[in-house]
Amino acid sequence: MLRSMFRPKAAAEQTFFERYSVLILVITLLCLPLIFMGARRALRSNRNDVREWLPSHFPQTAVHRWFRQHFPHEQFVVLSWEGCTLDDPRLTSMVERLREYSSEGEKSSSSPTQSEDSPGESTAQPRRSLMARSWPFFSPAQTSRPVYFKNVFSGRTLLEQFRERFPNMPDEEIFRRLEGTLIGPDHRTTCVVATLIHELHGPELKSMVATLYRIAEEVGIQPPSEQSTRGWLSRFWYGFVDFLREIVTGKRSGGPRVLHLGGPPIDNHAIDTEGQRTLYRLAALSAVVGLAVSMACLRSLRLTLFVFSLAVVAAGLGLSLVYFTGQSVDAVMLSMPSLVYVLAISASIHLINYYHDAVKSQGLKGACEKAVQHGFQPCFLAALTTAFGLGSLSLSHVTPISKFGIYAALGVMTTLLLTFLVLPALLQIFPSRKLVGCRNGGQGSGLEHFIDIWWRWAAGQIVRYRIILALGCTALLIWGALGLPKIHTSVKLMKFFSEDAPIVQDYAWLEEHLGPLVPMEVILRIDNSRCTLSFVDRMRLVERVAEAVKELPPVGGVLSAATFVPDLSPDSSAPSAFERVLGINRRRVRDDVLSKRLEAHRGALRDYLAVEGDGPIEELELPQEVLQELRAAGLSTIGSLKQFAGRESIADKLAEHFGWPETKAKPVEKALRQWEAENAVELWRISARVEALSDLDYGQFVEDLRAAVEPVLAEYRANKVEGIQAIYTGLVPLVYQVQHELFRSLFNSLMLAFLLIAGVMILVLRSVWGGLVAMIPNVFPAVLVFGAMGWFKILVDVGTMMTASVAMGVAVDDTIHFLTWFRDGLKRGLSRAHAVRYAYSRCARAMTQTSLVAGLGLAVFAFSAFTPTQRFGSLMLVLLAAALFGDLVYYPAILLSPLGANFSRRSPKSREPDSPPTTTGETVLPPVAVAAAPGEEFTSKSATPGQQPAAEVLLGKGSSVLPAPSHTEGTPTEEVGRNSPASPLPLARLLTGAHWHRLYERIRPH
Repeated sequence: MLRSMFRPKAAAEQTFFERYSVLILVITLLCLPLIFMGARRALRSNRNDVREWLPSHFPQTAVHRWFRQHFPHEQFVVLSWEGCTLDDPRLTSMVERLREYSSEGEKSSSSPTQSEDSPGESTAQPRRSLMARSWPFFSPAQTSRPVYFKNVFSGRTLLEQFRERFPNMPDEEIFRRLEGTLIGPDHRTTCVVATLIHELHGPELKSMVATLYRIAEEVGIQPPSEQSTRGWLSRFWYGFVDFLREIVTGKRSGGPRVLHLGGPPIDNHAIDTEGQRTLYRLAALSAVVGLAVSMACLRSLRLTLFVFSLAVVAAGLGLSLVYFTGQSVDAVMLSMPSLVYVLAISASIHLINYYHDAVKSQGLKGACEKAVQHGFQPCFLAALTTAFGLGSLSLSHVTPISKFGIYAALGVMTTLLLTFLVLPALLQIFPSRKLVGCRNGGQGSGLEHFIDIWWRWAAGQIVRYRIILALGCTALLIWGALGLPKIHTSVKLMKFFSEDAPIVQDYAWLEEHLGPLVPMEVILRIDNSRCTLSFVDRMRLVERVAEAVKELPPVGGVLSAATFVPDLSPDSSAPSAFERVLGINRRRVRDDVLSKRLEAHRGALRDYLAVEGDGPIEELELPQEVLQELRAAGLSTIGSLKQFAGRESIADKLAEHFGWPETKAKPVEKALRQWEAENAVELWRISARVEALSDLDYGQFVEDLRAAVEPVLAEYRANKVEGIQAIYTGLVPLVYQVQHELFRSLFNSLMLAFLLIAGVMILVLRSVWGGLVAMIPNVFPAVLVFGAMGWFKILVDVGTMMTASVAMGVAVDDTIHFLTWFRDGLKRGLSRAHAVRYAYSRCARAMTQTSLVAGLGLAVFAFSAFTPTQRFGSLMLVLLAAALFGDLVYYPAILLSPLGANFSRRSPKSREPDSPPTTTGETVLPPVAVAAAPGEEFTSKSATPGQQPAAEVLLGKGSSVLPAPSHTEGTPTEEVGRNSPASPLPLARLLTGAHWHRLYERIRPH
């Protein structure tokens, strides 16, 4: 149907693009605002959080989600600076200013009210009207500050609280408890810790970080930024200069950092920032490289602008699909637009070459339709196999990789709409009139001449040394395969950034002067219905586990409920005679008193002690009138009652919300506490901190942590203590699981890409053996490069893992082109050696140009400071170069080996000698007589003795197949697509010296 739709009509009848080109362009222009609106909003949805990189059904993700439900304020920001000591006056000023943006400061200033649906929480910004959200210049001045933090404190704040509550506790004991978390090893350096009221992402997170720097400038910590005093033109100029300096020197500009930030929100903000820097800076550089390569290939400013515009629209279309499908982008997906951009350029150049050949052969009439008709099948196969390679990444359980694969595949396939509708419409309205009647393409560029000379020489050497090359490349393939099991993966956050990145500098300073910051959580789950330990004994269990965890070398500090209570050591003094006579157990009495005191302050420990349990409200055994009022308020379960109270006292919340007197509200709280003590499960949090910049093996650390904790619990179980269990969660187990999934996803995606692409090759070639042989050069680059990474112990990260399947999908395009011309040579009667040379002469240059477009366009990301993007750009260039080597060196050697003998035994089925090839649809020459190169036996499978061939192709020593001359003026011809066989002429014309140059230019890909 497609061929009939785009088949040129009679001269008096309008062709498809003559009728609809204007309509196509108008519809495209009308869609542009929608596309770029979607792309802009997709970029604004940039959201990065390593905790969300695994699917929700994974055990590690489910446990961490359960942990966040009971300890929702695990998000914290650590601030410190040069000279931040316990006696620094700026410390108090910083804490006071930050508290203005906390829930406590919000309550004291009576700013926005908290939501009744989420007690104890508030939004980070006041709600604005629809007009204000849509049009910021209509927004009235905000009279209230946004609320970012739940509470703000410093090391000095806790030190003063310890001294006030426990006057008998020596300072050395206080420093020991807080060392590695809030106070440095020197017992002088400290920090400010701000816990977030809820998770922040995107613009809110960026606004919070900007607020921290602004306050630091106001209190005299951070010197004023020069950027704030410059105009927009000056900022643009200095930013451009810094960008060039960073590319040339590989180092960032800027002076020493004074304020140092750390914590999970800062990690997410750094990934957001680096991802956006990569997109806005390097995407522009990628566009420049694409323009330059397009100009070198097309040698026309008009056509270059066409290609560039369509590629930009294709990239925007890929991004807009993310927004319109309700998803958000992340730092990994920000590489997707540039990938779609370079692939769109490559497809557009292919179609323009088909168009130029059609114009030369038949004129402007119907040239666009002819180009689409002949170019659709190879371009569609190339896009399909590339989409299969990208789509195979969707098997990954690492969410950013899966999303990248899905949307990159969709972007590549939607690019076909632009390539086969919009580009021909532009060419119909703005045609290449200078090529009408032109039978040669000019002199060609120096680059094209060099490529032709190189591959002409290489073809002779490859044919001559085919056995050595085949064995050598096979040995490389085996060597790479043996290195695959040695691959090591890594997704450590600090490895995502270059050594001079601000976040790496901040973490290096904080870990040196304070302690590690990566959280590892151990939750002791104690079932009250089975465990008989008193409150103080449970606290002692937590203290013992915390001490065991702190003994591990990677752990810098530990915080738990036992950190903030007095000395829990049991009374070991001998009882007096009076106590022995009365039977008084001093230790038991002291423990009972201490338990009551600690339970009375249970609310102060809510960040490290939570209660899990639910049931009908009737289990509290309250008076009927109280139960009726609670049910009428929608509090029919114990869980809803605790959710209603939030982090406040239930009695205070009931008195505030319903106006209950204390005599009525207090019994409810008491009944709830009694029910929890008998039926609920207590969750005791032990939070350890490990290093972010070291090469710590997270998997081994989790095992070491279990080996330290489980013996303590086993000792208690041996003493008949039941109902205790340790649960391990936090960022460390999540990162370890992501590393495991990264390794698994690499092989799964490669296998799926191999199976899908092999299926396409088998269908296209109509041969199982031929399809499998054709896959050898496609797996060669991935196996070789990743095997070398395994042998040389180069870590595989998120960006690296994506390249293997992408490169396989892109490499198939070149394989299809080469194999098509090789089979075409065999069907014309050439031997395998001559068919290989013939294939070189037809497509080697085009394959090289395609690899240059894709490789150089993506290689610019090697200058990124965001390591996954940097690895993606660097490895894509290496893999595409290896793929070109595999297609033009290894694969020809295979075809000349016994593995390729199957092709020489096959004869065309139900095809006339002049029927078009199956993959390109172009005209095939009649049988060809081939003169052998020196040292080779003359071979002609189709020409018979006495038969005068339509064209003779002469092979000199080390030379490629020489083309037939162009047609004589006025001779009607069939359209010849790019890389298609030339039309026949008598031998006398071939021997005319004046036509040798036109012979070469006639078949040169344009």
